[in-house]
Amino acid sequence: VRNVFPDPRMADAVLNGVFFHERWRQFDAGVFTLKEAIVHFGRATGLPTRDMGRLFDAYKQSLTPNEHTVPLLESLKGMGLQLFVLSNINGEILAHIRRRYTFWHLFNGIVGSGDVRLSKPDSGIFELILDIGQVPIDQLQLFIAQLFELFHFTIN
Repeated sequence: VRNVFPDPRMADAVLNGVFFHERWRQFDAGVFTLKEAIVHFGRATGLPTRDMGRLFDAYKQSLTPNEHTVPLLESLKGMGLQLFVLSNINGEILAHIRRRYTFWHLFNGIVGSGDVRLSKPDSGIFELILDIGQVPIDQLQLFIAQLFELFHFTIN
């Protein structure tokens, strides 16, 4: 945020008015498109659409894998584990990072909240990933709760 809005007060206002706002969860859940989000959050924060567009561009570019992520995934896959992605993330944003990185073949299934209109903690999204993987819950071996634990993403 501070790369786009260097003034600390403005950055804090943007954090609260965009990323920490309930509408962000709705954006992640696919309730509205990226273009609609830019317009909505621009109006909500009083910022010009072009500035909000720059913020969303910076956000998309900031979603980069942690240096240990891909080797960890490859190691887990090499151990014969099935790997799945279950993330609260807007479908357009997920599509962007799927185009940008090549490690997605390591996963047996990928569910983004924006694509299925369900989000954590709704039990339906967990049931969906279990159905996709045909993995009984009692055989689930590892669950990493936060995509952003595996990705560098800094909103400050």
